[in-house]
Formats: sequence, structure tokens, C-alpha cells
Amino acid sequence: MLYYGEGLAGVRNRGIWGLISASGSRVIDFEWDQVVRFSSGLCPVARDSSFGYIDKNNEVVIPLQYEEASVFYENYAAVRRGNKWGYIDTTGKPLTDFRFDAAYRFSEGLALVSENGKYGYINTSGKYAFDERFDEAVMFENGIARVR
Repeated sequence: MLYYGEGLAGVRNRGIWGLISASGSRVIDFEWDQVVRFSSGLCPVARDSSFGYIDKNNEVVIPLQYEEASVFYENYAAVRRGNKWGYIDTTGKPLTDFRFDAAYRFSEGLALVSENGKYGYINTSGKYAFDERFDEAVMFENGIARVR
């Protein structure tokens, strides 16, 4: 077991991934090239180098259309197309366009992003929360973040 979230663990059998319950029962068949872990009721999965999201019934609810996909934090996930990142909500609706060089998880309502060599923070409206951009930055924790 490598990935565990919402009571399910991702496991690999003969190079193919599925998910099992804490009791060891198979919940999601072994059919994926990669699984990450469930959060907000969805799990990023990949087949043929394309990522999307499944629900706990193994139904694809956000199509396999991304080159990389993260788990949801605060109901938003970072997804990559080409060499740029953007964010989607749990319905697959875009929060931002694909413009970021790096995109990190939401924490305390803000996500750390990198664009054109500078770091900043976006809010859950997809807008920059502050006018300032930084050479270095970390995610917010307990209301503060270190920047330079």
C-alpha cells in the first residue's frame, strides 16, 4: 500500500493499480496505470499518460485530459497541461487558466503559485490575493508564510 485516503489505499498488482479498503477488500479494480489517493470524494488516476478523476464507484467524473493531476485540497486541485499548471474544482470546472510554472495545494484559502520566475498566492476565486510577487515563498501555515 502506497497511497491512503478516505479509507482506501492504492495498491499495485503486476504493474496495474487499483484501490482496496482498510480490510483488504478490492473496491476499485486493477485497471489504472497510476492512482494517487482519494480526497474530496475523488481520486486522480492515469491511463496512457493522461490523468483524470474517478469517484468511489470507479466512474470517471473528470475526464482523463491532463498530463499530471494532484489531489484536492480545500476542494481545488492543481492540474497540468503541457508545461503549465492551472486549478480545477471538484466538478472539473477551471478555477484558473493554465499559466503557472508551478502550482501548489491550497492551504488556508490560498495556493502558492510560480509565474514567470516569481512566487505569489492565489485565492479561491483564482485571483492573486496580494499584489506583491516574491523570489522565494512557502505555503501558508497558521496564518503566516515565509517569503523573500
